[in-house]
Amino acid sequence: MGQRGPLPAPAHQLRGRRAQEEREGSITRISAPAPGTPRPADAKWKESVQNLWDSLGTSQMAAAYQDSDWAMAWILLDVLDESLTSRRANGMLNASLITSTMGSLARLGVTVADRRRLGIELQRTQPEDRERISIMDNYRKALDPDAT
Repeated sequence: MGQRGPLPAPAHQLRGRRAQEEREGSITRISAPAPGTPRPADAKWKESVQNLWDSLGTSQMAAAYQDSDWAMAWILLDVLDESLTSRRANGMLNASLITSTMGSLARLGVTVADRRRLGIELQRTQPEDRERISIMDNYRKALDPDAT
């Protein structure tokens, strides 16, 4: 039942102190060992499945994945590849297997919607804007040439 209904609002869109406190209170934080390392994608997988595996390794969520998460993702993508390549006797894909596999992948926070349902928000790191900083430094030097 936890995957149904509207997506929770991102924390920055919550209004009111109580709503933010409730959201903060629903998140459990634990210390974890260093993240696991994924192995290369299986060469026999379809290209789309290999791309999904590679994108898991380069996503921000990869920093949180432990070895058990990588093992689970491997199993799920192996099942997904098998369900996409094999057909039933009537030539149709096994939509039920694909749907259940995608639902299991959701627990790994693969998409933005999955992460919001899990209470996870990724923050992009903003690189410093060196150009603006250098312009301001030039202004400071012009105003006070003796300043270092």
